[in-house]
Amino acid sequence: KGRNVMKGYYRRPEETAQALRDGWFHTGDTGFFDKDGYLYLTGRKDEMIVLPNGKNIDPEEVESGIMNLSPLVQEVGVTMSEGRLIALVLPNLAMQGAAKFHEFADTIKHEIVERYNRTAAQYKKILKVLFVAEEFPKTRLGKLKRFMFSELLHRAKKTAASAADDNSREFEIIRNFLGKMTDEHIAADRHLELDLGLDSLDHFMVLAFIEKTFGITMTSSDIISDPTVGGLVQFIRSRTANITDHGVNIDWHEILSRSAMEFHKKPTNLYKTIPLARLFFRFLFSFQCSGTANVPEEPFILAANHQSYLDIMALSISLPRPVIGNSFFWVKASRFASEIVRFLTGNRSIIILDRESLLKQALLKSASLLKNGHNLIVFPEGIRTRDGKMAKFKKTFAILARELNIPILPARIDGAHKALPYRSARIRRSKITVRFLSPIYPGSMSYDEITQRVESAIAQFENGGA
Repeated sequence: KGRNVMKGYYRRPEETAQALRDGWFHTGDTGFFDKDGYLYLTGRKDEMIVLPNGKNIDPEEVESGIMNLSPLVQEVGVTMSEGRLIALVLPNLAMQGAAKFHEFADTIKHEIVERYNRTAAQYKKILKVLFVAEEFPKTRLGKLKRFMFSELLHRAKKTAASAADDNSREFEIIRNFLGKMTDEHIAADRHLELDLGLDSLDHFMVLAFIEKTFGITMTSSDIISDPTVGGLVQFIRSRTANITDHGVNIDWHEILSRSAMEFHKKPTNLYKTIPLARLFFRFLFSFQCSGTANVPEEPFILAANHQSYLDIMALSISLPRPVIGNSFFWVKASRFASEIVRFLTGNRSIIILDRESLLKQALLKSASLLKNGHNLIVFPEGIRTRDGKMAKFKKTFAILARELNIPILPARIDGAHKALPYRSARIRRSKITVRFLSPIYPGSMSYDEITQRVESAIAQFENGGA
């Protein structure tokens, strides 16, 4: 208010009446006064997000909260879609290093966004993260053009139609294959990981499909230079002589039939550590186990939810000694996780699930072990829980079970995430239980059906179900 305030907007009487009332200019800015009386401007009232429950969200406040946690996030924009608060994230790819994008994205989701969520009010929590491949549109003053976020949301799922101008036979074959694999719209400029979300198994399937269909050998390093659908097609065009097959299915039976290698298993150190571990678990965690009668006598794949680094020992002390002595663990290529299992098993009884470059060998080795009477212990989520809730299961184990006709033993672990929480080195007293459920035989089920059946069987106990 004062002589320095404008008289109104030129030929815009409605906006003038709204902004100027009783001589006061209502700027529409939002902010707060600190304890010393200083005013901090945090955003604009017309940019506030109104949730279905009536709560107001200042997007800049949420964006700052996420950006301040890590330089891995280059830009972030918060918006609402279908009543949920969504973060559009532009990752700082310069800091990706040697990690694959899905691993880099997992870090952003689970160690940055979830870290923000732990301290945010319930209604301010981010419920979904989508990644974008280019900088956000901005005004000349560097402010985000939030009215364009709806377009960004759309482009996060679909690429502009102009990107799909490639009418070559190679592109058509790749488009059909990737479309069936991901259930996404496929265009030439779609990033294989950023837009389509391909993980290690998906990468392996793509490479196997290209070898079978186009008769060329392609490695993950060939993808790095241009990790888009168009880059994939260009690589194929430059090396393909004949196209012998353009089906969209991977013949896993044929791939796994190559696992004729012999594997001679040495005695495991678990025999030495199990008695002491049982005493430790019963004293500190009031440990209980049930359902051991469900353990098959034939070779099987044990699939369990993943709660903490204690899971491996919890399963080891729950299974009969002859069974655990005949079992192998799938371990993600994490230094800490693999070192735990190496210590427990004397550097034996583990199969490292590295990136797609070694995934094929891991699958062939697993198939060989199962064929030779050994068991496999896997955590299909691929990550430890952050809050006790299960993540979506990956279907790698289901492929092995289906093609080798191996039963799956679902196992439910509870309490381990409280005893040793994610990113914590301090063990706490907490009741830990392991429950072995009825075996699931693959029969004629598809990979996805097997995965869903096992995931549902374990998830039914998530809230203490009977």
